[in-house]
Amino acid sequence: MKNIIKISFAAIVALCAVSCDFLTEKPTTSLSEATVYNTPSSLEAQVYAIYMGFCSSSNHMGNVNEFLHTASGLIHWKGNRLGQVNWTDGLKFTENANSGNARPFYSEHYTNINRCNRLLDNLPASPVDKDYKTEIEAEVRMLRALNYYYIVRLYGDLPLVLHSPKTVADCAAPRTPFWEVYAQILDDLTFAEKNMRDEARVMEVTGTTGSRPHKMAATALKAHVYMTIASLLSNPDDNFWDTSKRTPDFSSCGIRTATEAWQLCYDTCKKVIESNCYELAPTYHRLFRWSDPSDFTLKERIITFTSSNQIKYGNLSTRSLPPYPEGTKHTSSNNSNWGRWRPDRWVFQKWCATYGGEMGVGTGNSGIYVNGGDPRLKISYFYQSYYSQQNGTLKKTYIYPYSSCVQSNGNYNNPFFKKYLDPSFDVTSGNCSLYVLRYAEIFLIAAEAAVELSSSVGDEKWLEAYALVEKVHERARKSVGSVDEPVEDVDKQALYPKWGTDRFATKKEFIEGIFWERVFELGGEEHEYYDTHRRGANFLVDVIAKPKNIFLQLPEQDDYIDSNGVEKLGYRSYMYGQGFLYLVDANELRKSLLLPIPTEEYSYNSALDPVNDLNDFHW
Repeated sequence: MKNIIKISFAAIVALCAVSCDFLTEKPTTSLSEATVYNTPSSLEAQVYAIYMGFCSSSNHMGNVNEFLHTASGLIHWKGNRLGQVNWTDGLKFTENANSGNARPFYSEHYTNINRCNRLLDNLPASPVDKDYKTEIEAEVRMLRALNYYYIVRLYGDLPLVLHSPKTVADCAAPRTPFWEVYAQILDDLTFAEKNMRDEARVMEVTGTTGSRPHKMAATALKAHVYMTIASLLSNPDDNFWDTSKRTPDFSSCGIRTATEAWQLCYDTCKKVIESNCYELAPTYHRLFRWSDPSDFTLKERIITFTSSNQIKYGNLSTRSLPPYPEGTKHTSSNNSNWGRWRPDRWVFQKWCATYGGEMGVGTGNSGIYVNGGDPRLKISYFYQSYYSQQNGTLKKTYIYPYSSCVQSNGNYNNPFFKKYLDPSFDVTSGNCSLYVLRYAEIFLIAAEAAVELSSSVGDEKWLEAYALVEKVHERARKSVGSVDEPVEDVDKQALYPKWGTDRFATKKEFIEGIFWERVFELGGEEHEYYDTHRRGANFLVDVIAKPKNIFLQLPEQDDYIDSNGVEKLGYRSYMYGQGFLYLVDANELRKSLLLPIPTEEYSYNSALDPVNDLNDFHW
């Protein structure tokens, strides 16, 4: 793998840290190889380099959201992209792994894995105190686990590299069965949850809280991993492996069946909840305010990546916000990347229909929802209109689902994400965070596990699942008011979101309900692709493809005649082409559940076989 050779050099020099104007931890060290591992501050700098490795514009601060999550059916790509391979493949719920935009999903995570391995390999010889080194080892092993967790869900079998290569021959690593990769992930996390710093120790070493995860984060991440394993085992016959050729063996993880995996998931979530290490932010606003130092120390934060002022276009605001949005420093400079990934209009309509939707009354939107009753909607999205502030002029700009914009093409097709409205954003810099894992998600994971463990409708686990989701709903209902003045008065709570305990009649309905709750609560936080793919091809067909095909045939999407009598392409034709429909053949969609390893890797890793190492199902 040529990327691993690149890594060895990169790990020596990449000592910059994920930064935030409000955070003071900026350890520095010499770039000399001889001193890189010799002091606590130099070790800390190496750890920060690993965090920074997640945050480039071709990784989680850019391409992952823009291209990978387009393949979920929940995120839309800016403008007309017909004929472009990333969009065409995205409409099949996959990505072309050989495209320049998707290759970094593989290469940059391996680059970061090698940063982890290089530090772990050099720790034993470091003169730093043994206990301090154990803390570093534990955090780095958690980060290595996170890197592998991202890519094993994308590619399945992977080269499992646990040491930094010293020679070209060392770079020849065969693919390891995906269940063994998961075993290594859990092994790293088990070491991390035992040996990472607790919250008080993180504060002692770094001088702040919330910027670096503590040991309970490793436990929380284990719960997430168990959820994915359980999802795979719950749907083996329509997932990404051929059951006639092999059967996944998770016994080294202590798992033989889906039920055992769901039980581990549930128990681990309960451990996190009962630890009292975390708490929900008082309102949903606070999670996306980005204007106060306390926003970066919220106890809801479990694992976060923070946008960096050091990498041009390496921040979440750049590609998600509309142009020149009021409330930022983006007033005059050009930004061609604005709004490149946006919430799909189908998701907007689904959200409004689920929670107190308000129908439009205009000539172009009388048959659709234009607002919803869930306060999270206005916090998460720009819709109907927003104020732009270009060159000192404040201008109201109309967008979906404003009446005259509904059928139009271009910028009007979908809402924009609002979550990353960072006051410090000025096109090339910003400080907002990506929530890799936050406490609200633990309640949703626990609820999903509880439903799966339920024996019958209405039993103890079934009712507990409702109660767990209600924890998230209760906070959402308090989130009325403005960002600066959220209302926490019980008498002023919103009516939605709220579920009665008779909302779902079957386990399948309940699981789908929790899926959509994840979309609403966690939208734009890089869960979309993984959530739509982990339960197999039939889930993609039943929950995404078929309903979205129906949605695309509604009058809202039709071609139309404008006020000047000119025929215009509507949303369906402009964005999807004439007659396009999502695939509804589950066996075909099994090909969309994994990406193939990029072809160029076979040229640089002699242990990879381009014939025998292909995934069982691939395009």
